[in-house]
Amino acid sequence: MARFSEQDTRAIYEASERFRGECLLKDGSLLFDAESVWTEDHVEHLRRVFVEAPDESGRRFLEKFRDQVQPTGPQVTRLAAEVVAAYFLFPSNVTGDRKRPVVNEILSWSGDSLPASWGFSLAGDRA
Repeated sequence: MARFSEQDTRAIYEASERFRGECLLKDGSLLFDAESVWTEDHVEHLRRVFVEAPDESGRRFLEKFRDQVQPTGPQVTRLAAEVVAAYFLFPSNVTGDRKRPVVNEILSWSGDSLPASWGFSLAGDRA
């Protein structure tokens, strides 16, 4: 696979490997060590409240997403934040300065915050 970029993409590839290993191959977590976030039950619950119950109003995405996800509890809310974090790994037109607050806002719906050790703001930042 070609890996040409004018930017330093190491943080993106490292986070992608963590996502593959911890979330897709295990029931772990992209953001929280030793947590089971990507379980079949959590994924199914998020699918029911988000995919099967779309909010097609004209409100901002985060407002609609909050109303769908917040009532689900902390583990599904963590999963929702991790789905957004995984999505944000690749767009280079969204900087870490925007990614971190969005993921933090989603985590705040259940009283969590992005771990300080997470290098998420590096992924996708322009050099």
